[in-house]
Amino acid sequence: MRGSVHFSPLTWVLISCFVLMYTHTASAAEDPQGLVGRWEFDQGTGKDLSGHNNNAVLNGTQIMSLGQGRACVMLMPDTGPVTIPVQQDSALAISRGTLCFWLNVGWTHSNILSFDNGAVQLNVYRGDFQVRFTGELEFKYGSGILDYNWPKYDMREWAFYGHPQAAVHDSQWHHFAVAYDDQHKNIKGWRDGELISVVDLSQVNMEPLKREGLTAITTGKGFVGFMDDLRIYDRVLGDEDIQTLYSTAKSAFANRLDTNPTDRTYESYKYKKADHTLYQAWLQHRSVSDVSAKNLLRDIVAEGSNSTVQTAASELKRATKAMLGLASKINKGIASGPKVVIGTPETSAWIQTHAKTLGLDRLEDDGFVLKVITENTHRVLVIAGRIPAGCTFGTFDLIRRLQLGQNLQKLDVLENPKIPIRMIDHWSYFRGFVGDKWRGGGRDDSIYSWEELRTGDHKLIRDWVRLLASAGWNAICPSEVNWDYRDNFLDHL
Repeated sequence: MRGSVHFSPLTWVLISCFVLMYTHTASAAEDPQGLVGRWEFDQGTGKDLSGHNNNAVLNGTQIMSLGQGRACVMLMPDTGPVTIPVQQDSALAISRGTLCFWLNVGWTHSNILSFDNGAVQLNVYRGDFQVRFTGELEFKYGSGILDYNWPKYDMREWAFYGHPQAAVHDSQWHHFAVAYDDQHKNIKGWRDGELISVVDLSQVNMEPLKREGLTAITTGKGFVGFMDDLRIYDRVLGDEDIQTLYSTAKSAFANRLDTNPTDRTYESYKYKKADHTLYQAWLQHRSVSDVSAKNLLRDIVAEGSNSTVQTAASELKRATKAMLGLASKINKGIASGPKVVIGTPETSAWIQTHAKTLGLDRLEDDGFVLKVITENTHRVLVIAGRIPAGCTFGTFDLIRRLQLGQNLQKLDVLENPKIPIRMIDHWSYFRGFVGDKWRGGGRDDSIYSWEELRTGDHKLIRDWVRLLASAGWNAICPSEVNWDYRDNFLDHL
């Protein structure tokens, strides 16, 4: 036939070999050796795709479509956990190996997956992925790691907890993998194909995992979220294997924002006028009858446009209104007569001119000077800082002295902090995420909200910061100490 191509028998053999080699390579790239269990849910069942017939029992767990022929299990608190029965001498009772899966957390109930003999427990703890392992005799890697052997471990508590990239995040999909390697004495963790941590256990008596007594592998009872493509290998996979598993499936999960449906509602505190007294806390002021103070505080000068200095001036104006009934004016230019001048040598030309008289060379960090001097027969009360933050602390100090009835005409105060960073930690989570309804109140009922920051509703945060600044705090950790690491936090703003 015209145009046909004829190959010799040897050529056909070579072509066949290349095809077989390519097919084997592609298969190996998609499915590393050592697979003893794999559960996808695209067919709406818990069939074990590894060929070992360890089929999962769904126990009423719903299957949710991810589109393009793919599906996952949706775990809810009112359904039974997904259970994988394990027969005696099953390959699932691994001595060492790798577990990996796609995970979406809707509510961080601690346990995700566990072996019922305690050999493996995968958890979410304070927003981080962590693991527990039990060896065949005495070795345990878990909450008891802070025992007498603790100096021998390179990480505290459970593996990966506290690592900035171990966060499971909220309603987002991530691929997690963990490998237990008693032969090389380490535990490795990956998220989204990237090695995030290696726990070095070379100085302890690490053992093979406990195999005896394993009868079932289950998802955590009460855990809320989604899971897909759970795999168990009886060998320790390498970085390339994990990267391949992640890359092969990531398109199905990219940019998804899934959360479990719930009838729960989430209500956070909004300021109410009836709460005014308690809400003001120690920033509510009694009336003060001091004629000389009225004369001195009637005009407030805050040169320049520095926002911290301008905020300090506004705070002083608010206090003089409450205590003295004054409608003080805030000016950006120096006027004649009695006045208050607020600023630093960088924000105020007037303060820069009088820096030597005020003794500003003695200031450190966010310290401040309160001093009354005479200029052209008029009294001038100066609130000066080395940096703008000093003006804030000086202003609140002046307000406190006024409230206590001190004579402002004789003020000559210099304050330097003994502790440069004075931080308060909230131990709470930001609000404004998809899973807020599941979490409810408690420490999750934070005053910090991405949504409120985005829409400009700053009242709670602003007034809380006023309270803290008035007591001398100069730093805030707004979240829990285990910060939920994300590279898109500023996107919310």
